[in-house]
Amino acid sequence: MKELLTVGVIGTGNCGGQLADAASGMGFKAIAINASQDDMSNLVNPVDCFMVGDGNGTGKSREEAQRFLNERTSLYKDERLINFILTHDICVVTTSTGGGFGSGTSLEIIKTLADMYPDKLFIPAGVLPFNAEGFTAQNHSVQWLQDLEDMEISYLLYDNDRFEGRTEQEVCEKVCKDFLTDIRIMRGDFVSDTITGGIDPRDLLTVYSTPGRIVSAGLSGVDVDDLSEKSLVKTIKGYIDETSAHADMVDDKQILASATMYCLPDEFDPYKGSVRADVQDLFGSHIGDYANFSDIGKMNADEEPSIAIVLAGLSAPQNRIARLVKRMNKLANDITTRKQSGSKLKGVTTDTPGLKLRSKSFGSTGVRTNANTDHAPGKHVNNSAEEVTKKTKNNK
Repeated sequence: MKELLTVGVIGTGNCGGQLADAASGMGFKAIAINASQDDMSNLVNPVDCFMVGDGNGTGKSREEAQRFLNERTSLYKDERLINFILTHDICVVTTSTGGGFGSGTSLEIIKTLADMYPDKLFIPAGVLPFNAEGFTAQNHSVQWLQDLEDMEISYLLYDNDRFEGRTEQEVCEKVCKDFLTDIRIMRGDFVSDTITGGIDPRDLLTVYSTPGRIVSAGLSGVDVDDLSEKSLVKTIKGYIDETSAHADMVDDKQILASATMYCLPDEFDPYKGSVRADVQDLFGSHIGDYANFSDIGKMNADEEPSIAIVLAGLSAPQNRIARLVKRMNKLANDITTRKQSGSKLKGVTTDTPGLKLRSKSFGSTGVRTNANTDHAPGKHVNNSAEEVTKKTKNNK
């Protein structure tokens, strides 16, 4: 295995910061940008931290996040950030799509950095919310996806809701695990020495820079008996469809490029020859299909059989987006209806003369009252019972 590309992770917000922190623990360089000091304090691995705002968060407001970012004019001039960008081929910018800071700033950061460093590749990696989360998370995710669509760039998209019913901690660990595998594939960890079929750094950069969605998966410790229908590619596809943290793929076979890497012992030879054809057949005909396989000597005793695949230029997960929009609209309707039902007093007519009791007015002369309308403005009036009695005698 060898490293072809240098990959760094820029974490935005809490979710993005946690993914960056995990990447740092796996040997990747990482930085975190956030408006919450509490979120920053939870990072345990070596991560360069950049604070914007006052450190008290954004209140889940995308607008506040963008304002804080715009006010931090020195961010892009910081030597740490500059050196980070210059020393990496690819920077993956991670975020929760439904949060406040990351949702509001991750794509803005990418736009700015892409303009400043046109020879570098910046890839957003978003994590969609659980369906059970509230309106803000769904609404922010829709806004983030709309902003992403306008940019026409490559991106990764994970989905918490694929693991509905599990604890949030379990889901976090699953998303993190697959994300780490994906950036290891991106770095070239699954590429082996070969003389008959190889992938070089520019091949990987070509695949990963193809506009559209990226879905990748890597399996280690593969056994012949584990193959689905005796096919390496169907085995990978089964993992993506059933187990992966990536948002559901659309079965439209819209794809532009792929990269396949495997390092397998001789017992897999009967299944290696169909890999290219299976990739084109199962995922759709596409322009570039790069392949790398180990064919130099025998595998070392400590090496595990492995296979990885990268699919690029995929269409957006329209079914998941439709569910996201439907959930957002339902919550909006529920909340609006509830507000309307709680405002029954508005518009109610209270002037109903026919239902008034016709009784004597008790505001006429002779009724004792504490009100004195003859006093001068600002003068204290003391209408005690004793004084009222004196006034009555004098009048007589």
